[in-house]
Amino acid sequence: MKTMNLLCGAAAAALVVTPAWAQNTAPATRTGDATSASTSTGVEDIIVTARRTDESLQTTPVAVTALGGESLARQQVMGVSDLQGRAPNLSIGVGGTSAPTQAQLAIRGEAQNSPGTNSDPAVGVYVDGVYIARPIAANVDVLDVNRVEILRGPQGTLFGRNTIGGALSVTTNKPSDKFEGLLRLGVGNYSQRLVEGVLNVPLSNELAVRGVFRFQKHDGYGSYPRLDDRPAGDVKGDYYGRAAIRWSPDAVPLTLIISGDYSHYRDSGQQQTLLGFNSGFELAPGFTIGDALGMVGINPADYVTTKENFRQYFGYANTGKPEFDEPYDIGSAKGLSANLDVDFGDIHMKSITAYRQSLIRDAQDISGIPANLVAFDGRFAQKQFSQETNFSTTLGKLDLIGGLYYFIERGREINHSQSFGFLNPAGPAAQVVTTGTDGNVRNSSTALYAQANYHLTDKLRVTAGFRYTWDGRKVVIHSLADRDDPESCTVIRDVPGGPCNQTRNRSFHYPAWTFGLDYQASDNLFIYAKTSGASMAGGWNIRDTISPAFDPENVRDVEAGFKMDLFDRKLRTNTAIFYSWQQKVQRIVNAFDPVFNSITQYVQNAGSARTYGLEVEATLVPWKGMELSGTGAYLHANYTSFFGTQLVNGVPVIVDRTDETVPQSPKYTFSASATQTLDIPIGTVTLHADYAYVASRAFYQDTASPLQPADVQLVYQQANKFGTVPAYGLINGKVALRLNRPDVEIALWGRNLGSKRYLNVVSTFYTSFGPAMGFPGAPRTYGATATFHW
Repeated sequence: MKTMNLLCGAAAAALVVTPAWAQNTAPATRTGDATSASTSTGVEDIIVTARRTDESLQTTPVAVTALGGESLARQQVMGVSDLQGRAPNLSIGVGGTSAPTQAQLAIRGEAQNSPGTNSDPAVGVYVDGVYIARPIAANVDVLDVNRVEILRGPQGTLFGRNTIGGALSVTTNKPSDKFEGLLRLGVGNYSQRLVEGVLNVPLSNELAVRGVFRFQKHDGYGSYPRLDDRPAGDVKGDYYGRAAIRWSPDAVPLTLIISGDYSHYRDSGQQQTLLGFNSGFELAPGFTIGDALGMVGINPADYVTTKENFRQYFGYANTGKPEFDEPYDIGSAKGLSANLDVDFGDIHMKSITAYRQSLIRDAQDISGIPANLVAFDGRFAQKQFSQETNFSTTLGKLDLIGGLYYFIERGREINHSQSFGFLNPAGPAAQVVTTGTDGNVRNSSTALYAQANYHLTDKLRVTAGFRYTWDGRKVVIHSLADRDDPESCTVIRDVPGGPCNQTRNRSFHYPAWTFGLDYQASDNLFIYAKTSGASMAGGWNIRDTISPAFDPENVRDVEAGFKMDLFDRKLRTNTAIFYSWQQKVQRIVNAFDPVFNSITQYVQNAGSARTYGLEVEATLVPWKGMELSGTGAYLHANYTSFFGTQLVNGVPVIVDRTDETVPQSPKYTFSASATQTLDIPIGTVTLHADYAYVASRAFYQDTASPLQPADVQLVYQQANKFGTVPAYGLINGKVALRLNRPDVEIALWGRNLGSKRYLNVVSTFYTSFGPAMGFPGAPRTYGATATFHW
């Protein structure tokens, strides 16, 4: 309570003190960026759709960061992963034991990012209103977009399930009635190549088309010494394309936009580094994995990361099978959507129909040593269809929006793993392949929702919303055992004598709601308070066939904030404080399954938690052409109840895990940026620099039972250290000259200018079979682009 009082005091102080933090808002572009920002006279308004209708950012009673297209380009945001540090309390991890197309998003400590189709994320990603269901496809390209909105806190009423942490909404530029476009060519160190293009063509007064594309590649940031210095962290090819057609007939008040997109990514394997190795892990009583590796002449300590070998990875499965021995990541996604807006006069209707597919394949060694210890080859495939229809109207002082939503997806997940082959390299054990995952998933969701705003006075408004969701989960798990041997089938057969499968069905239903008040205290001050509740879907585990189903996670929160413009709109400050309660928290468990001799990952409910914090954003225009901005946040997250089961001397015991760190909940996040635009006779010069800091974040935590020996408890403590990404800050910069005639921009850019060595994510099996892995972020990169506008 003392901490909350301090937060409230800090928020009150922000009303009278000029803060040093703010988001980078978006100036209008020459091609009609609808999200405008600072000019010579001050900070202009920003239009957002955080509540599924067009509203001013400064009168939207939600904690939301809005970044316009030009601001995103200035900050070199090319994908969702580049948004790290651009909004308060936003944490993003990329890749790990999945492909770099996966984005592990967390907002305000709400994170659940298993890549499979059997569980869902805590932060929803939307592109033009279409939900991207799988984290494996969430690192979407940001190219030719109008704006990106980052909504913090539960958004279940209007955005639906799986937004208990918040939502990230990308709005692309639509076809317009103006012939325009651009072509951008870029080069950089590590042999980077970039080609981007945008073309908008009005075909008539009623019809227009718009197309965008991107291609990029670069050499590896690191290497695999045991694979003839095979590049690590390269991009062999990253392709993205999108096309849209807009029809707005003069005779009918409607707009129909049909859009399609396709992306394809391929690399030669991610950067990895061995943070540590638990050589004392026992394969049998009195016989450790260190003993076994010593018998084949390998000392894991020789391969642990240092300053000199940070970007070298010595893991090499050496199975003789390319699917395990040659690391790679391949990801592709495609989709088609129809967005229909119809104005019936007093009633407005909007319909979004969409179909999407995503597929990734990847292979990794996750031991970090040149031995046939553990490697895997994985495949995730998913298809989804969604339909949303809503109606909105105004009845006097009452604004109403309501609708219905339907979603269905099917997926397949397969992982083959090779484990402990080095123990008998000449025998059949070296050739055994265990299927760590094999299953089919069918998920469905149906929802009805409504939200109303009632204007009690010209300045005071009340908001109430409610949504009810019905979810269905069906999983067909294909056993890990030999299906030709009935005695080895570990699950009940659906058909006697048939495949060793098990079908599991479960359904869930739950509400989401919101209630709030907001008050326009003056032309420059907006105050709001709200409370809301939402849920994240439950499901079944595929990766561990003996684990039970997990229940939905439930979140309730309260939030208050103010949005203020001062000094003739030269200073904008937006502040929010919040307190949140979570029940049946979903958490990922990484483990080694001794029954099937394979690595596994599954989801479990982890008790209850609470979070609270403070978020501040501001933009300052001190003089013509200068914009200073940044963001700052404080987050406290802790479990209030968390118990797990652990084996002690072969006997399961209950362990109190309440003191563990909540995953992806950095205590502090901070960013600052400065942009100066100078008019010169031949055009404009723009100078930009930004800095983003994120405090340490846990990705893996576990607690040893007090009944465990002292040396085992030390192992758990070390595992928790390796399971945490240390704090880091990155500096980026860009200098651009844009000519009046011809309309060409020449830019020099740099990222991670301080050449900081940092980790994107970690994945530790320190207590499972030995290794703790880190996945380094990019080194210092720099280059130049030339952009031709018309």
